[in-house]
Amino acid sequence: MAVFFVCNFLLEGSTDLQMILQFATKLKHPAEFLLRFANIQYTSDNVANTAVKNVTSIKKMFPDLKEIALFDNIPNLQPN
Repeated sequence: MAVFFVCNFLLEGSTDLQMILQFATKLKHPAEFLLRFANIQYTSDNVANTAVKNVTSIKKMFPDLKEIALFDNIPNLQPN
């Protein structure tokens, strides 16, 4: 019996994936496998709403889908 874990990663760009993957590899973290085979979507910005919009359709097809969005800078959440 095969068990599938569906995970969708939302990142700003490809360098974010490379950095996280190298970090997981160095730590020998089990997330390395997920990072290598997960669905990766690039938002090309640091706007959380972009990530939410990107998963709306796929979430309808895969209701058990787990999303992870990583941002290095969200300007409207930082103190002025």
